[in-house]
Amino acid sequence: MKAMKRIILVVLVLVPLVGLIDAGLEIHRVMRVPSLNEWKAAADTVRQGYKKGDIVHFRPYWADEGERYFTGMDIDVLQELDWNELSTYHRVWIVATMSGLPFHVPPGFKPLMVKKQRRIEVYLLQPERAGHVVFDLIKGLHSARVTRIYPHRTQQCTLFKDHHWYCGSVHPWQFVGELVRDVVDGPRRVIWAHPLNHGNKIEVLYPNVPAGRQLEVDYGWSQRAVESDHGQAVHFQVYTDRKLAISTVLRKKNHKWNRLLIKLNTKVKQHRLRFVIWTRNYQDRQFCFKGWVFR
Repeated sequence: MKAMKRIILVVLVLVPLVGLIDAGLEIHRVMRVPSLNEWKAAADTVRQGYKKGDIVHFRPYWADEGERYFTGMDIDVLQELDWNELSTYHRVWIVATMSGLPFHVPPGFKPLMVKKQRRIEVYLLQPERAGHVVFDLIKGLHSARVTRIYPHRTQQCTLFKDHHWYCGSVHPWQFVGELVRDVVDGPRRVIWAHPLNHGNKIEVLYPNVPAGRQLEVDYGWSQRAVESDHGQAVHFQVYTDRKLAISTVLRKKNHKWNRLLIKLNTKVKQHRLRFVIWTRNYQDRQFCFKGWVFR
């Protein structure tokens, strides 16, 4: 009986204590949230130094209440930090708040500026390899030639609209073009290249690419393709300077965001890059890729 009384007494003491701790944590969370004036000040800091080729990433990604103050700037669509992809930009602005603090500059990046504004910290980073990017497949999509290849004929895609190549009239998903799309690790800016059906091929040709030493190609499924069991694997080939460099198959169970690193011929003045995509059954096989040439 005495033991029961002790338990009841302990519970009576702990319940309000837990409530006080929870209230304290909630007050702490609220106090960490930046005001709109702080967001505006952070945006002003970025805007004063922002240049074409820069990108802005909010850390953590969901802390973007003040995003409207950054209108006109290139905002990173990735939910998590992908330092490999961010390193392809000229410079990277990190706007860190709440659980994004303390922020630590990663290897491969040099801090050019750090400005602490109460509950927001702004970092300007210079990627070591940023100056080595000579061509971006997404940014250079307008210079590409997109062709559909059938057994007895080819069809050239001649309509370029909103950074999409169409073979014929505008279509909601049968195109090759820039798109922000959910993939396995969240949204990414990609080249959407939904394959044709019955093994017919899509060819994306970049005929005049600046000389470089390495081609990096990232590719994978959209999230819808990951969640679907329809369709069949997609065949993906990469040709560099008229030679087959990589021939691979993206299996339906491959839910990773994959990466290819291909050495380029350093003796040529311009590269010719060709990407070929096909599948036997295209239902839900939403294929996405992107890439860069490094000198």
